[in-house]
Amino acid sequence: MRALATSGHQLHAAVQHVLKMPGTKKRVKEINAFFRKIRKQKEDRLDRITVLQLKKMRLNSKDCNILAHIFVGGHFAFLKVLGMCGNSIGSVGTREISGALRDNRVLSSMDLSYNKLGAEGGMAIAGALHVNRALTSLDLHVNSIRGDGAKAIGDALCVNRVLTEVRALLNLRPTLT
Repeated sequence: MRALATSGHQLHAAVQHVLKMPGTKKRVKEINAFFRKIRKQKEDRLDRITVLQLKKMRLNSKDCNILAHIFVGGHFAFLKVLGMCGNSIGSVGTREISGALRDNRVLSSMDLSYNKLGAEGGMAIAGALHVNRALTSLDLHVNSIRGDGAKAIGDALCVNRVLTEVRALLNLRPTLT
């Protein structure tokens, strides 16, 4: 498996794609900071990576917005595994990632554990699971997903026939009505 490419014209192409997003002129520092975070990994080509591990990299919702735009732009066309454990992206960051996950046809495994998703983040993930037909493994443990978020994920799992492994340990159980 290949990991994230941080050199060469592929990373430059991804940066250029992000810089064309509306409102990016004001966010150049944020975008540069995001790419500095992912450059810490030792890989060779952005367009061919299959595994992207962004664990404990202090990603925030703004980073998730940038990452989602890179996905939508097709710069991670071969990405199979996305690890984002321990970033505390919250519900806003989860909405960004979930939006990109809806249309993704390649990503098969995603780790969002320890990200403080909460009920709103759980509902965002559930919305993506209703339509995504590629993801087979999802790790959501320790995210305080409860109530409506837990119920929404449960409902999505009844519809999604592709997802075969979900880890959601240490989340409080939903309130049954």
